[in-house]
Amino acid sequence: VEVYHPRPEGDQVLAHLNRGQYFGELASLLGTKRTASVRALEPTTVSVHSVTSFRKRLGVERIAQKAHSDVAAEVEELVRKGDYLRAYDAASVSIEYGASDPKLRYQAVLALAKAGAPALARRKFSACGLDTVDRGTVSSQLAEDISALLPRLDKDMAWRSKGSDRLAWAKRSATGYQAAYEDALSPYLGTNAATMWLVADERDTAETIAMEVLAQLDGPETYWDLVTAAECALVLDDDARARELLDSAGLATDSDPAARATTLR
Repeated sequence: VEVYHPRPEGDQVLAHLNRGQYFGELASLLGTKRTASVRALEPTTVSVHSVTSFRKRLGVERIAQKAHSDVAAEVEELVRKGDYLRAYDAASVSIEYGASDPKLRYQAVLALAKAGAPALARRKFSACGLDTVDRGTVSSQLAEDISALLPRLDKDMAWRSKGSDRLAWAKRSATGYQAAYEDALSPYLGTNAATMWLVADERDTAETIAMEVLAQLDGPETYWDLVTAAECALVLDDDARARELLDSAGLATDSDPAARATTLR
């Protein structure tokens, strides 16, 4: 079957699915609107599942029998592989059975965000208690990740909005990213703050933060440092420098197809 978005100028093909694969899971598991259409390219037999039977087919219920620490590692690996719905369901089942690990709860909300459900993820952020996590009780990396998650969801909401709504979501995202940046001094957080201030039509603030981040990244060498610097260059309207940095990123020893795909998106 073929998964596509109908477009006035011609359908946009998103994927081709074969035996053993599935579609329609976003709307069913997450309660979101249908995000694409599907058509058979040849005579095809499909099976229809309820949410309960589909979860059993995914093997999610066995998660309840595992130690929470094992579940956290499995969920993290599923997110890394891009299997976001299985990751979310696995984390949710473990949380239902009493898991309180902040990292597992973070991974559950992150999986929702990556699955394209930012509105639901924003509600789950509070429901999972991520807004009340004592940052002193978790690793510095997890504390930074949690601080960046809500601004990231607000950014996703901005991309889905138009006009004054987009500006409002962008400002909300920028404010969150800036607060997290000032706390952790992470170039990644600073770059996102700069970009979202630009989207919020606050160019002066955006350029000030972008210049600060570039000063932090003096002589970037790793892939992510190079693309972060390139984004700052774009905020500063320096296309030539951005292209130069992106070319260097493509040659970085830690560059890989998944990282490049994320950058392009």
